[in-house]
Amino acid sequence: MSKKTFTSTNCSKHNEEFKLYCQEDEVPVCVICIVAGRHKAHSVVTLSEMLKHAKATLEAQSGELQRHMALIQNNIKLVAGNIVEVNATTTKLQRQLSQKYRDMIATLKSVEDETMSVVKAEQTRVLKSLNENISKNEKEAQEIQKVIEQISFLCKGGDIYQIMQDKQDIFSR
Repeated sequence: MSKKTFTSTNCSKHNEEFKLYCQEDEVPVCVICIVAGRHKAHSVVTLSEMLKHAKATLEAQSGELQRHMALIQNNIKLVAGNIVEVNATTTKLQRQLSQKYRDMIATLKSVEDETMSVVKAEQTRVLKSLNENISKNEKEAQEIQKVIEQISFLCKGGDIYQIMQDKQDIFSR
């Protein structure tokens, strides 16, 4: 239906009270407009019938709108519930992920500490062995130096009997 406004309760052409409604033009009309006027061959109903029909139509539309509104409100509640659920699930997942990462970091730190400890122990063992080898070699070098000095001394001025006697002792060292 198109929207029309009416400012008077009387026909402007015949000055008669509107008692009928022209369904084709969707306007209220007086009896003279139907009998002799331009609405002569049009389909008409009484204004009270038209008002009953209009009221019934509006009530039906209102009921339909109320059902639609109830569906919308129900959907809003469902969506709001989904939002709460998504937020709760996301928060829980974030906490779980954070804990997993903290656990992984702690595990990595523990492995790092253990590995560093093993490396440090190996370093200490190797350095100790190298230092022992150095000490052993230094002692050996000192012993060899003493032998060289004895040989040199004997060769420079010792007698042959002394050399023969010390030869066994020198070579055994």
